[in-house]
Amino acid sequence: MPLYGEPGQRIAYERYPHAGGGPPIYLLHGFTASAASFAANIAALREHFTVVTVELLGHGGSDAPDDPALYGPGPAVERILGLMDALGDERVLLCGHSLGGAVAVQCALAAPERFAGLVIINSASAAGTPAWAEAARAGMAELAARVRAEGTGFLKRTRLYPAHSRRLDERSRELLTRDFDRLTPAGLAGTAEGLIPFVNAFERLPELQVPVLVVAGQRDRDFMEVLPGFLAQLPHGLARVVELPEAGHAANLEQPREFEAAVI
Repeated sequence: MPLYGEPGQRIAYERYPHAGGGPPIYLLHGFTASAASFAANIAALREHFTVVTVELLGHGGSDAPDDPALYGPGPAVERILGLMDALGDERVLLCGHSLGGAVAVQCALAAPERFAGLVIINSASAAGTPAWAEAARAGMAELAARVRAEGTGFLKRTRLYPAHSRRLDERSRELLTRDFDRLTPAGLAGTAEGLIPFVNAFERLPELQVPVLVVAGQRDRDFMEVLPGFLAQLPHGLARVVELPEAGHAANLEQPREFEAAVI
């Protein structure tokens, strides 16, 4: 995959052009995952959009520096906006799954004129209250310490393992497993310490100015619990919700055709 950014802070991306020059949609994955989170969706999406997958710092083919400050929301937003500039994309639809959804919200708050809309997929990171974010902060500190001490292997026994859902197709499972096995302790610990504790923008949600499509896999109980509060924080009429009853956290992979229909 091509890389964008300064050495040591580069993010990996892939561009899938639309034959007719369709509008760009950028896809951001979640914690411990990679662009493989959208592998099953790219073919359908590129019939309507120019698709750009972006891998967060510390994930996939992106660099994984030691300094947690480099992973913060501000630098993450700057990299995405810089990539848009480098690719000549003035205005895009920004889609984020889980942690990627929270980063997408930060982008839209920082530069609303650059985004035609947001697609948020099962992102408790974006939807959680300040109390939720505080609890996540404590949990991520413990996780980072354990990752640095033990490595990343133990995460395969947790819900943070991106390939854990039994509803994934085999190809997606293989790709997610491959990319998970490439993760480094520095990349995951840096994300856990530098990004996740600070990316939630619940109190600023009333400032959002772009349309929001929320795709909610109903079997993800954590997200469904915080979804009503998230919607209440958004300006009236800004959000549309599509609930997928047979999907969990990886809603776009567990019910891919329904997800694609909602976005298209």
